[in-house]
Parts: sequence; structure tokens; C-alpha cells
Amino acid sequence: MSLKTLFTFRFTADLGGYRGRLLKEATGMRIGDIDNLWKDTPGKGQITPGVRIYLWRPSGEPNDWQIDATTREDDYDFAAVTACRDRLLRLLSQIAQRW
Repeated sequence: MSLKTLFTFRFTADLGGYRGRLLKEATGMRIGDIDNLWKDTPGKGQITPGVRIYLWRPSGEPNDWQIDATTREDDYDFAAVTACRDRLLRLLSQIAQRW
């Protein structure tokens, strides 16, 4: 099975402090050392079995971020993925400078 991207958000935000905590709560991701520019994927998690979510730096710039939800499964919990996407939409409108 090929990898399918279920949703993608690219945004600019300082994720230090409370913004990073809010993102962690909204997605359930494990978010590591956000300030370490050498760490290109500081956030990883699972929305449902078979659906992974990643926080990464597409350009290597400190506050340039992308979140991708991906799966290889044909049968996944669409409602759970939609709920996570909707939480992110609401959150990004609060914490992102650009998205």
C-alpha cells in the first residue's frame, strides 16, 4: 500500500512555551526539543492505529512548521482524523502568525 497524506498544515509560529503545549494537547504528539534546529522532526504521534502525525521543519527555519497526517491503510477511523484536523484548524487560528 502506498502512503496517503490525509491532511497537511504549513504555518509559521513560535512553538516555545504554551503554544507548544497547546499543540501537544490538541494532537497527542510527543514533541521534543523544539528549539534544536538539527532536529528536523521534533513531533511525532499517532491519531489512531495506522494513522501517524508528524511535526517537522520543511525549510529548516526556526519558526517554519508543517504538520502531516499519513497512513498506508485503506480502512482507518475517518471521524478521529477529522476531529484532529478540526482541533488543529481552531488551534492554528490562535497560535500561528501565518498559515
